[in-house]
Amino acid sequence: MNLEHYLVFFQREDKDMIQISLPDDYTKVIAVDGGLNDALSLGLNVDVFVGDCDSVNVPLESSENVQIYPCEKDFLDGEGALEFLKFQNFEKLTFFSFFQGRWDMTFTHLLSLVHYLEFANKLEIRCSQSSIFYFNKSFQIAGKRDQKFSIIPLANVKNLSIIGAKYSLKSEDIESGRGTCLSNIFDSNLLRVDFSDECPILIEVYKVRE
Repeated sequence: MNLEHYLVFFQREDKDMIQISLPDDYTKVIAVDGGLNDALSLGLNVDVFVGDCDSVNVPLESSENVQIYPCEKDFLDGEGALEFLKFQNFEKLTFFSFFQGRWDMTFTHLLSLVHYLEFANKLEIRCSQSSIFYFNKSFQIAGKRDQKFSIIPLANVKNLSIIGAKYSLKSEDIESGRGTCLSNIFDSNLLRVDFSDECPILIEVYKVRE
């Protein structure tokens, strides 16, 4: 049985042509406002549009697959997209341009994930130099020896253990907003991270330079 895998394109501040590699197993494409421009430039068929259309280069009309918000509103287009996704049937999410290239959007979108535990263990955020994965239970992740990674707790984490890294941990309680788990390195081809369930954390795995 094929998994429902949604690609979600958020709006970028950068107006250069988007250059990304797409996963082969996606089943639906969601465009968030100006993210529609990127999706169309990649030749993708967009299944759902969400946004206020203030950064869209093509005309749109409301339909069951188009959610148009008023420009005067008290929430972000990205927040509206997350609420939409919350009620969809998916097994995997891949976000592009989630941080949008602005620090205020970056922090708001990052912190918003604590309200969407439905995305945990299913979400990958693609960035130019890394991929960020969202978990709220113990996990294993493949990599290459000497590949860099960072763990970012979105809340206080209990009993965190890191196995297979240069800087290992064993059953440590880690506060959010601390740098304890940043700038680590794979010491094997498989990293294991154990912690108490329901603690939301991100792991950023940096691309290997060729």
